[in-house]
Amino acid sequence: MLKQKIRKVSIKGQVVIPAEFRRKLGIKPGSTVMMRLEENKKRIIIEPMED
Repeated sequence: MLKQKIRKVSIKGQVVIPAEFRRKLGIKPGSTVMMRLEENKKRIIIEPMED
């Protein structure tokens, strides 16, 4: 099932990953994530990396 959340970008360009998403993906403070830009679709993909 596709889950969506809307968030605002801070003045520093930061976006908060919702707690529900972090829990399901195992993202904790200090975790590393990969960000991929899909320019043609105007979206950013964020994926957790193995630590």
